[in-house]
Amino acid sequence: MKFAIDEVEEKLTYSQVLELLQGNRKDKERGIEALGMMGGRRAISKLTSVLEKEDYVTRLKAVEALSQVGKGAVPTLIEILEKGLWYVRECAALALGKIGDLRALEPLAQGLEDENVGVRQAAASALTKLFSSDNLAKLLQGMEPEGITRIVDLASRLDPQLGERVRGTISQDKGPGENKLLKSFRKEVKGASLKDEERRD
Repeated sequence: MKFAIDEVEEKLTYSQVLELLQGNRKDKERGIEALGMMGGRRAISKLTSVLEKEDYVTRLKAVEALSQVGKGAVPTLIEILEKGLWYVRECAALALGKIGDLRALEPLAQGLEDENVGVRQAAASALTKLFSSDNLAKLLQGMEPEGITRIVDLASRLDPQLGERVRGTISQDKGPGENKLLKSFRKEVKGASLKDEERRD
């Protein structure tokens, strides 16, 4: 099936997208991109089925499309991260990192303990992105005490000393301390990923 580029971007119906997904790799990629632009429950459902059934390169296209769908895909991705096949969990973690929604903090923290090294690395990468996002400092500043406690608890689970540093930073300084917090998390999450590599060797 052939469509002009502008038709894929603007005018495809859902049934036409489904037809593209049955085609060659290029058609599939165009269909996946169209689903990312469409958004909604049907698109999320179809994109998550792509994660289960397609090759690695096509799955990465679906990760991009799910990240384009954005926050609406977060509950489904969290569910997949907790229950899916290992390579689907890995893709879910990558997509959650790209979306940057703080609802993913807890599930991604659990992903650091996953039995599969690929999932652990994807979770570490996603957490690094979450904690280095431009919006995180703003989100922390506006957080209720329960949210701050959640961040401290996550830090403590990664490393008890990090948890203490984060708790001290938050209580001492709400301004520059936020930057220290981000740097600490980035360093710790990257360290968790490196430790995984060392254990595997």
